Amino acid sequence: MKSGRVPPQENRFKKGQSGNPQGRPIMPEKALFGLTMALLIILLKAYRKDKQAQKTLLEIKRLLPRQSAREYHCE
Repeated sequence: MKSGRVPPQENRFKKGQSGNPQGRPIMPEKALFGLTMALLIILLKAYRKDKQAQKTLLEIKRLLPRQSAREYHCE
């Protein structure tokens, strides 16, 4: 066992349990809305032949997993 601070036995994780049992918090609705709107603006600009928007859209596509790209017809 490592030297240093050790939490009391009653505060340690039980066997078979680790990490954060409540999990990662869900993205707030406002943040999700803002992200969606930003993506729609980029899509609209790319449709209108804005070169910078087209470049950004290609970068976003590159970040998506391969399977997701096929699902959303990005190829």
